[in-house]
Amino acid sequence: MKTLDFPAGHSMDTAWFAVDLDGRVAAFESGESGAVPVDAYLGEEALGLLDELRAQSEVRRVAPVPAWDGEPEHRVRPGLGEPAVFFLREATVLAAELASGAARRVPSDGPVAIRVEEADAALIARLHAAGDCLGCEYELDPESPHSAARGLYEYSHACENWIAGPYRLVAKPDRPLQEEDLPGELRGHLVRFEGRFDETPLLQPMTVWPCESWEPGWLDRDGSTVRPVPGREDECREHVAELKSAGEEGLVYEDVAPAKPAGTPAKRRPWWKIW
Repeated sequence: MKTLDFPAGHSMDTAWFAVDLDGRVAAFESGESGAVPVDAYLGEEALGLLDELRAQSEVRRVAPVPAWDGEPEHRVRPGLGEPAVFFLREATVLAAELASGAARRVPSDGPVAIRVEEADAALIARLHAAGDCLGCEYELDPESPHSAARGLYEYSHACENWIAGPYRLVAKPDRPLQEEDLPGELRGHLVRFEGRFDETPLLQPMTVWPCESWEPGWLDRDGSTVRPVPGREDECREHVAELKSAGEEGLVYEDVAPAKPAGTPAKRRPWWKIW
């Protein structure tokens, strides 16, 4: 589990889109540091295109991936008091809350999913201490244009801003849109995934397409291996040194190329060419 967060001095959240072997489309929300395929970059227009897609599908929540060590299974913590979704072994552990209307079942792909209107400290502690909670996270922002409600598989960058990590499938539609259902502008920026989103709970775009990222390093799906973004090995080495000096443990760093002689000009793509 990685807890360090190195906030970036920018705000480049965007969304990008891919189509799988079944012609189904997924939207990926990058956050600050998620890698973005070069051919898929849409900039600030991406979220607006999501708004234009008419809501037409029920959202099915997807449980957190318990085998991945890159993020906590239990994301809900005491103190916020915001709506949260708990993936449970049995719905009966929240029978009283369901009966009172303080909680309700929501469609899910896998374990029972219960949405609690206000998760207080006692409830969170009870579910976690008893092992009844298989994973939990705060409810999807009701003000955001949910990709799954618009017929798209919904992926979110699963790491803090210290690295370009994998994207995690967080929700899926009951009635998926096909490539031909999308507006032309969006179809022109799709990248093709030689797999199926239904079978891909975690996806690291750096292993699939040529990508760019604000961070010089990326985290593999094992949750521990850090590799440099091609062409940014020196930056990644510096970043690794910062992590080590901060006491970060449990990461495996891929060996990077030897340092270039002093005065060697950098050969990286200027950010303005993609961002």
